[in-house]
Amino acid sequence: MKSKFKAYLKEIDLSSEIIKNNVELIIGYANRLCKEEIIDIFVDDYYEADGSRGYGSLWLMSEQYICEARNFRNTVEHDIDVTSIKDAVIYFRVHIKDYDFENATKESRFMIECANETGTLFQLKASHENCNRLVEIVDNYIKPNI
Repeated sequence: MKSKFKAYLKEIDLSSEIIKNNVELIIGYANRLCKEEIIDIFVDDYYEADGSRGYGSLWLMSEQYICEARNFRNTVEHDIDVTSIKDAVIYFRVHIKDYDFENATKESRFMIECANETGTLFQLKASHENCNRLVEIVDNYIKPNI
């Protein structure tokens, strides 16, 4: 696994060996499905009412595709969607709470919903410091493909 992926997982408190191994396995699947190298990853996250951190899907980006691996922490079964984004994003909207695109706090939330030419919808969401990471994903993979 790329060192930048390991550093990102550690930053969002997902640094156990089991998680890293599972993410590496899913990256291998995505590389095969896309027939391209996965060049970036993102993990949906949120905070529960009790203050604990929760995680949704693992997102994997290549030059042409975005993949969603639901339930990515499951070590037995994997569910991966692949859709094209290269010059194919026709819509996106954002929902922002307590965030200015630079300074994330524990209360910060950032969500983006997108659609491609086939009508496939996908939604990525972030909280706290992961908001800054989602801005990078939007800047690098969504906006250039509109």
